[in-house]
Amino acid sequence: YSGSSQGRFRRYVFPRRVYVERLIEDNEEWARENLASYNPEAHEETPLGFVEGKVPIVLAKHASERQRLAEWMPNSLKSTKLDLIYSSNVHGRTVERFYTHCAVAKHTITLLEVLGRDDDIVLGMYATQTWHRSRWEYGDGECFLFRLSPNPVCFKWNSKGPGGMLAVSSPSPSADEGSESAALDGSKSFNSTDGQSKNDSAQNENDAPPGEQAPRPPIEADQVMVSGREFISMGVGMDGASGLRLNEDLTRGTSSPAMGLNHISLLGDEHSKEHDDVFEVGLVEVYQLLREVDGRPVDCEY
Repeated sequence: YSGSSQGRFRRYVFPRRVYVERLIEDNEEWARENLASYNPEAHEETPLGFVEGKVPIVLAKHASERQRLAEWMPNSLKSTKLDLIYSSNVHGRTVERFYTHCAVAKHTITLLEVLGRDDDIVLGMYATQTWHRSRWEYGDGECFLFRLSPNPVCFKWNSKGPGGMLAVSSPSPSADEGSESAALDGSKSFNSTDGQSKNDSAQNENDAPPGEQAPRPPIEADQVMVSGREFISMGVGMDGASGLRLNEDLTRGTSSPAMGLNHISLLGDEHSKEHDDVFEVGLVEVYQLLREVDGRPVDCEY
């Protein structure tokens, strides 16, 4: 019932139950008849949009590239637009400038150009937390690495990925700022469960039965982003290396098979499936994501 200005009540009329049940039954029958012909893989995602700003986008200017990005994004972010917030050609080629421009966004897509290869290779990282200098690992299971071209492929988080997983280090809270780089360096990593250094944990491996290697503690989903004063990286590789890492002036990158990201070879090279790959980096671009409906950043609460 509902009140009115005249003080009278009006009764709303709803469909009878039998009508609703018949409607549901008819739709279930239609669904059964068309289920066999439904192919979700045949559905093509709409390319992510982009904002035309003062600095033109380069590495994601083609619709085919933005369509591939849309396929990889979480469902809640497929209807978004790319907004360029950092370009190494315009804003300065240092990690600090990278952090400064990325500070405005939480969800970002970083694209980088690989130089010195026969193919035009573009690699990338999708981050779910703001890139910043930190003593601690961060991120979550929605972060992923990808190769945008050639032969696009995406490496998403999978705690049961091949090859086991490697523990990432967490320096002691009392560590001084000057030791940040060393604490985050793969050669001086720490066991996240007890604070042991990697060199100390190697001694524990000797306690394993002859011919067997002691099991490695698993990497957690909130340990996929690691960044300091001299580098940014995503994904933890073998022996403390990184799935993808850029140096302090964003001119050189390294890639190593990353645990937890089903990551075998990011560059597509056969030899990099088992070894680190070092390469020169050209243009680096970072995009924040804007909502298609109102043009506001997806990080906004309103």
